[in-house]
Amino acid sequence: MWKQAAPLFVVAVLVGWFMPAADPVSAPAPAPAAQLTKTPQTKPPQTTTASFSADDTGEITINRATDGHYYAQGQADGAAVSFLIDTGASVVALTAKDAERLGHFTHPGELSVIGRGVSGEVSGKPIVIKRLAIGDLYADNVPAVIIPEGLDISLLGQSFLSRVAHVTIADNRMTLKN
Repeated sequence: MWKQAAPLFVVAVLVGWFMPAADPVSAPAPAPAAQLTKTPQTKPPQTTTASFSADDTGEITINRATDGHYYAQGQADGAAVSFLIDTGASVVALTAKDAERLGHFTHPGELSVIGRGVSGEVSGKPIVIKRLAIGDLYADNVPAVIIPEGLDISLLGQSFLSRVAHVTIADNRMTLKN
């Protein structure tokens, strides 16, 4: 199992640690938790790898999957996206396939090095997701990066999770609550 999870772990760490910092003068301030609100949309279909539930208070509970990770189905700019929740990733990272469903395409000339790992450089393309929803919680204008190679599932990182008022992990459950 470690051999299968190692590339995903390396990419997640690289995205979190080696993402180029924005110019501090022009960088937008992080969105306050109040910008994360309940969405009137219907809930996305449940993931088959872990159970997911939400209640009327905006609290979402995600059970740990058998592989030890937490997964959630989300909506990004209206497209369904399966996410591995990665609290160590600085930003949301999309696979090329998921990004294409959102209308974002990558060309070799648009890619820049966003990190370096054991197997070499990791290239990606920064984007902004206009609306990202997990269950009844959503955030607008979420910074993200497209990683066209080496990422098997999109990662839900801190550019979304930091907007959730409470993220807790206890008893094999992750709870997101506004």
